[in-house]
Amino acid sequence: MQGDRPAPAQRRPALWVALVLLVVALLAMLVWLAGRYEAGQIQNRLERDAADTVADVRSAFARMAQSLQALQAGSGTGAPL
Repeated sequence: MQGDRPAPAQRRPALWVALVLLVVALLAMLVWLAGRYEAGQIQNRLERDAADTVADVRSAFARMAQSLQALQAGSGTGAPL
């Protein structure tokens, strides 16, 4: 019945090939995950910058509106612009 199972020396190359394939697959997954992480970091940075820009624009519009109201109140005529 020894002919049914391959000898350990015959199985060894197949195990090495399986190990190498597993390591290559893990390295490929690591590279892919690193790329996804980097893309996520860039996306977070873009979202933060966009939120900061919106806040700056709103603040500038509020200052302009206050300046226009002050000019209108200081004109003394009371007529709308």
